Amino acid sequence: LQYSRAFGAKDLKIFGLSNIPDIKIIRMGRDSAYRHTRFLILASDGLWDVLSAQAAVEIAQAACEKGLSPSEELVKAVLTEQSNRKARADNITAVVVQFDRVK
Repeated sequence: LQYSRAFGAKDLKIFGLSNIPDIKIIRMGRDSAYRHTRFLILASDGLWDVLSAQAAVEIAQAACEKGLSPSEELVKAVLTEQSNRKARADNITAVVVQFDRVK
């Protein structure tokens, strides 16, 4: 399944897998629905299987307020939770983009 995620394997296209990306352009300063957006968190399922979106935002926000790396703090939080559960950790990747506040 890994190669199908990246390339949309022909034998799995009947199940809806595709290599064609979904693209949406958001004008954050013009679209009121996104005016208060502060973060974009791109992460692998190793993170999302453990943290909710709200928990991830709260961890990222707290890290920024303390001058820490939000990506690193997200990965640490997942590893800590997995250790507490005595579970094996999946591969974890996290990239956090912090946006300037729109005035």
